[in-house]
Amino acid sequence: MKKLITLAICGLVALGAAAQVRIGLKAGGQYTYTWDTEFERLKMPGYVFGLTAEYKINDSKWSLAPELLFSSFYNTNHENYLILPEELNLEASDFHNSTCNNYLQLPVLMRYNVSPKVGLDIGPQVNLMVYDKSTMEYTLNGTKHTHKGKFDSENRSFILGLAAGVTYKPTDHIFVQARYALDLTHSYDFGSTKLGSAHVSVGYNF
Repeated sequence: MKKLITLAICGLVALGAAAQVRIGLKAGGQYTYTWDTEFERLKMPGYVFGLTAEYKINDSKWSLAPELLFSSFYNTNHENYLILPEELNLEASDFHNSTCNNYLQLPVLMRYNVSPKVGLDIGPQVNLMVYDKSTMEYTLNGTKHTHKGKFDSENRSFILGLAAGVTYKPTDHIFVQARYALDLTHSYDFGSTKLGSAHVSVGYNF
C-alpha cells in the first residue's frame, strides 16, 4: 500500500510539472452512511482533505482530474450485539462504542467543463483503508470497563467505488465542490455492507 500511495503522490507532482496542469489543495466536511446492510443504517459525520490536479485535454471541454484525499468519519452507538458477547446481557444504556475509520481515496475523474466556471465530474474511485480506532465502554457488575484498539481486520483494505459531482470556480484560483461517492464492492469482511458518502469542499488552485 505504501508503494501505491508513493506512486500516487509522485503522479500528481509529475502532472503539476506538465503544461496545462494545475495542482491544488482542498478540504471539507463529509457525511457517510451504510447501505445494503443487515444492521441498522449508520449515519456518520467526518471530514476530507488532500491534493487535486486538473489536466486540460487539448482545446476540448474535457479535463482529467485525479485527486489524492484523506477521508475520516466517526460513528457512535449503544448496541451491545455488535461487539460484546451475548452472555454479558448488557442493557443499551450500559454500553457505548465509538469508532473512527480512516481511508486514502484515489478518485480519477473526467470533468466536462460546461462553462469556464462550472464542471461536471464522474469517474472511478479507489478507497484504501489506512487504519481505524475504536473505544468501547461498558459497565458490568457495577464496574466500568474501557477498551481501546484497532479493528481494521474487519475492514477491506481495497474498495472500488464510483464518484460524481460538480466543481464551481468563482475565481481563477478558488473552487468549490459537491460530490457523492458510492462503494461498488463490500466495505467489510462481514455482511453485505457498502458505504455511500457526500462531501462539500473548498479548494485553492496554484
